[in-house]
Amino acid sequence: MTSLILRAPAAAIPAAPRETSAPRLFNRDFRLLWQAQFVSQFGNQAFTIALTFWTAETTHSAMLTGLMLMAGVLPVVVLGPLTGTFVDRQRSTLRIIVACDLASGAIVGLLALGFVSGAGAWRPALLFVAALLVGVCNAFFDPALNAFAPDLVARDQLEAANAVRQSSRQVAMLSAQGLAGILYALVGPAMLFLIDALSFLFAGATEMLIRTPKRAAGEMRGVGCDVRGAGCEVQGAPRRFFGDAADGFRYMAAQPGMVAFLIVASAFNALLMPIAVLLPVFATVWLHAGVRWYGFLLAAISAGGIAGCALLMTRRATLTGPSRRALLLASFMALALSLAALGQVRSPWLALLLAGVTGVLAGMINVLVLSIIQRRTSGEFRGRVIGLHATMTRALLPIGMVGGGAAADLAGRNVPLVYGVCGALALASVCLLAARRSTRAFLASA
Repeated sequence: MTSLILRAPAAAIPAAPRETSAPRLFNRDFRLLWQAQFVSQFGNQAFTIALTFWTAETTHSAMLTGLMLMAGVLPVVVLGPLTGTFVDRQRSTLRIIVACDLASGAIVGLLALGFVSGAGAWRPALLFVAALLVGVCNAFFDPALNAFAPDLVARDQLEAANAVRQSSRQVAMLSAQGLAGILYALVGPAMLFLIDALSFLFAGATEMLIRTPKRAAGEMRGVGCDVRGAGCEVQGAPRRFFGDAADGFRYMAAQPGMVAFLIVASAFNALLMPIAVLLPVFATVWLHAGVRWYGFLLAAISAGGIAGCALLMTRRATLTGPSRRALLLASFMALALSLAALGQVRSPWLALLLAGVTGVLAGMINVLVLSIIQRRTSGEFRGRVIGLHATMTRALLPIGMVGGGAAADLAGRNVPLVYGVCGALALASVCLLAARRSTRAFLASA
């Protein structure tokens, strides 16, 4: 296998130009990928709900329920940089995507069989192992998918493509959350696991029909440019795996503004976690609105996320590098201010409006961040950068959740204070990001 030779991480590496592989957004291959992921995301939500309900109902242990959920997330956090390296070393990213979906389908299918025929005492262990193995598959799948998807659409349609994928994920989550509870009560967990297995297998079979796009010469896996722009070299002998991973870190460090951008984006996401953790307390104690308004607020955030993605889809032809930078920074700042303002309102209807606004802004930010990473990362490093970003983001989420809850307890469950502090910290981080000339140039060049 050929590999990259990096000499001196001293100068910026220009993002390799992307070929235009499709004349329109909903071309055949992107449509196949989209429908495969929509179905598998629906099944995955059904699996998560069945896992949560069954564990809580059977063990009556919040700790075990948390461990089950953590088993699915931990591999992504731990393995992200390594799986990204694995993705970049392969000539066919699509094969990784298909293999992960088929493997996940087989794992969850065996779990469903075990729930039907196995002894009840073994079920918690089976569920934990299945969740862990599916998490390992996801650790490979996520960087492979996000590295592969840009090759199916033209460069000026990248935001629209990511918006379609993000919004369909939200729709799948909402519909699955609405139906899975009913199905769980009617048919039990084994049937939900079977539905999830079939959704993975359907996704894998659908993805097999995708035609792998031809890459430009500079985008081939295993062929790279040195950081000083002295040209490309090909080395016949395989490079060490961890050496390739280190090359990914050197690549990121050699691009002024990239590391700071990834750190702030991940930290900002963690500062939003108190919204989710403290929202039930906010709805019941501070709004005096009851549990049903907690559901309304969650629905408003999800609906806002879909609306934010739709807004970006309509602007795909007008976004340039500077306008993309301005939109991202403005969205970051507006979301920080909305978070601080949400905790200060006492009207349920005004809180509902602000929750929808936070959803719109968060949806736009998610699409813009992913699109900028994809645009500014050369194809042979894309899996490593995306894998590392996923690790940073997901590693900080539990810190944000636990920190928000602990801060609320220390403040006597003063939710407005916690929301205000988190909003102020988020705003300060964005201002620091915007003040860096290298980061502004990085964002404007995407």
